[in-house]
Amino acid sequence: MVDFLQETIYQEMKMNVPSFILSNTKRKNPLTNYKIKKCNILQKRFYKKYKEDPTDYNKIKYTNTKLQLDKMFLNARQGYYTNISEHLKNKNYSSKKFWNICNKLLKRKIKPNIGDIIYNRKIYKNDKDKVRIIGDYFAEQVTTDDGIHNINVQYKEKFITNNKYEFPYVTKNMIDNIIKNLDINTANGPDNISNKFIKETDESLLVPLEYIFNYSLIHGIYPDQWEISNWTPLHKRDSLYKRENYRPISLCNNLGKILDKIIFQTFYDYLEKNNLLNENNYGFKRKSSCQHNLSMMLHTVYDNLDKNCDSLILFLDVVKAFDKVDHNILLQKINCI
Repeated sequence: MVDFLQETIYQEMKMNVPSFILSNTKRKNPLTNYKIKKCNILQKRFYKKYKEDPTDYNKIKYTNTKLQLDKMFLNARQGYYTNISEHLKNKNYSSKKFWNICNKLLKRKIKPNIGDIIYNRKIYKNDKDKVRIIGDYFAEQVTTDDGIHNINVQYKEKFITNNKYEFPYVTKNMIDNIIKNLDINTANGPDNISNKFIKETDESLLVPLEYIFNYSLIHGIYPDQWEISNWTPLHKRDSLYKRENYRPISLCNNLGKILDKIIFQTFYDYLEKNNLLNENNYGFKRKSSCQHNLSMMLHTVYDNLDKNCDSLILFLDVVKAFDKVDHNILLQKINCI
């Protein structure tokens, strides 16, 4: 069913979606405009004349033009930063755009490309060899049996509710709400079906997606086509030569991510409704962030100061925390919900 849907989408894209080649163009300087460019040309012209004929008249013409250009640059810079501050004051401004602006202002360097990989006392320079070596390492990190957690743990948890979570019946309305909120700037997965195309063909996709999603949840089968993803190694820290210093960034198929979002929303609503989320957990929760955690910590410290009590704080930073999650314990815990 998924193959038939994808082939139908490809045919429609081939017939109705125009294709063209994008070329990389140099980004415009936000501090320049037509008047500044024109004044800069005049400055260079007067400077050339002054060098050829160093008279007082040519010197005054060049100096005045340079002062005028500096003033225009100053005004443009002030206007640029004022415009940025107005954007940052907007509460609906996305965090991604916020950090893009911060990186530009701080002039942070872009992450370097993949360097030569040293593995088993050999240096690999070929791209295919580097992809194979790093890919094998990533695959080793997601195995359910890593040789470390070899103890059969019988996890038991008493929750405050006896309600059992069940996969919902996916309706067209649920799919439609997810599609309407898709970000069209998200990169495509291996199937090359973009979010923009999904939003444009929303009504035509509701019926087949409803059937596929419900069939998958009822039979416990996730389509093989949606398990494939394009991954890119991103350098995390330290040496570029070690494969352990890279982490994968995966681009999954957009149709499969719609089902993932539906499952996440219903499961999160269930946990929230039955008070199964720890109140001291501030990460990955709605209307919660590290700022709330920081406020709580400061409140506790100040409260202890008022009571003439000491405060002891222990900070832990687990390297590759998600890779160290025991899958057996995780599955047993989910089974108790």
